[in-house]
Amino acid sequence: MKIIRQTDTSLEIRYLPTDEWLWAGELMIPGIYGTIEFNTWGRAFWFLIFLLGSYIFFFWSKIRHCLADQTTQAFYIRDRNLVRTETRQKHFFSEISNLEIREDRNTENWTYYAYLNLKSGEKVDLGTDTHNKRNLEKCLRPLAKLIDCPYNFVSK
Repeated sequence: MKIIRQTDTSLEIRYLPTDEWLWAGELMIPGIYGTIEFNTWGRAFWFLIFLLGSYIFFFWSKIRHCLADQTTQAFYIRDRNLVRTETRQKHFFSEISNLEIREDRNTENWTYYAYLNLKSGEKVDLGTDTHNKRNLEKCLRPLAKLIDCPYNFVSK
């Protein structure tokens, strides 16, 4: 997650799904190698692995753009993959309860999730960062200040 543009009345944040892109590459590269090196059935299997990696890279992983604008008192979210724009959301500042970062620990590492919590109880995922809480905080603190809502950190 990274701040793209910041002015006195607006803040734009972009989240790139780098973890998903790495997973896709880890499937695509052996898929290409296996398609070239193996016999007919092996080629079919490795080609399917390559197609799965391609699907993750181009369609499944979403780039998220968030724009908070004080002039319209609205928070805009646009998701797109590498092929096309898919969803657009608009939430007014009055609908936003708070911003939060949740940490989750598995056996190997920490993962941090950024959420926009609405007064209706809905949680809108803003992005994920593995190992780097400061990166999310660097984006969410100015955003919370601009929206004038609380910022919370929730640990498990």
